[in-house]
Amino acid sequence: MTSLSPGEQTLRVQVSDSAGRTATHTIHLTVRDHGTDLQAPVVTITEPAQDPIPLLSGRPLTLSGTARDDIALRSVTWRLSGSSRVSGSVSAMGPWSYRFASFSPGT
Repeated sequence: MTSLSPGEQTLRVQVSDSAGRTATHTIHLTVRDHGTDLQAPVVTITEPAQDPIPLLSGRPLTLSGTARDDIALRSVTWRLSGSSRVSGSVSAMGPWSYRFASFSPGT
């Protein structure tokens, strides 16, 4: 493993042929400590696709989406307003899904 100091770095790749001709490509890198989290996480709900949701009592509901971060996610958490019993979480980056078995009026 090659160690780089945190900050702006330049990486240059050069190629040469048997006739002595060369070509070069350069890219710029920003090196940071692994634990430096610079961006807020992003969450997207993909199902259900409409808002508001016409929810019929006794019917299941699938909630799904995606979550990402530049370093790592701690959790994706959901909670239905007015209910301490309808909540959950996952701790993986990428797609997530949860299926609520059913709802009934007043619960």
